[in-house]
Amino acid sequence: MAYGLGLRPAALRYHAQLPCAKVTAVVEDEGDWASELAAQIGQRVLHFRQWHKPKLSVQVVADRCAAAGHPLDRSVIAKIEKGQRRTVTVADILALAAALEVTPVALIFPLGEQEEFQVLPNRRVTTWRAVQYFIGDSNSVDWRGDISLRERGQLVKAEPAEWEKRSGTWLIAAWRRHDEYAEQWESATQTALRIIREVEEAEELPENLAIRLPETADWESAKGRAEDMLLLQQAHIHSLVRAIARLRDEIREAGFKPPRIHDRYLADAVFGYEEDPE
Repeated sequence: MAYGLGLRPAALRYHAQLPCAKVTAVVEDEGDWASELAAQIGQRVLHFRQWHKPKLSVQVVADRCAAAGHPLDRSVIAKIEKGQRRTVTVADILALAAALEVTPVALIFPLGEQEEFQVLPNRRVTTWRAVQYFIGDSNSVDWRGDISLRERGQLVKAEPAEWEKRSGTWLIAAWRRHDEYAEQWESATQTALRIIREVEEAEELPENLAIRLPETADWESAKGRAEDMLLLQQAHIHSLVRAIARLRDEIREAGFKPPRIHDRYLADAVFGYEEDPE
């Protein structure tokens, strides 16, 4: 799959027609490595600019970067695409990714093009492993090359769980769990509200609920079934709130600030469980 990140399915055939970035040998000089990274990023900037239909001009990309708040002159973008700049800054990558409507990861890593990626001047790993490392799905890359788990343990001098928290892997996973819990809470809340509306409608027009639950002909039985479903949803909602509160406590105990809760009702419920609400 081309790059794997930031591409719409309809563009995959178009991507397959474009030349892939060449695989280069491991370089020992840090300057050469940085220049090679910048050149590869430039190739992908060019690729994604041409991927648009109609393709974007360099000036359009420059205008979009300026609109995003990080002006890049068209001559600078042209030099990046041609590999004539020794480095590309993080700010440049973020602005170019926004202008090209792709993820920053797609500009950095040749996923789907190269089997391996030179993640350090003296370290080459699979491209997917490099992406996982970058987005926090795996722990740090061994900076000394291939070392044993025992040697790594002697280096970090920490328990695995503690090392995960320090390396950022645990924190990113915690943020994802927080989002998942919040999404599940939203879904469960909407389901509970729907059941409440059905019960209220049934009280005004008893046959409504029997129609919605055809397996239950008796209205009282149908109403009781709906109320049982509501109790189950409410229990599920409370368990999710408790899970969010516990997760936020874990994040605080690890020395970090929990993510903001945007839904006011969920925030009120969670803060009611937290011992030290913000």
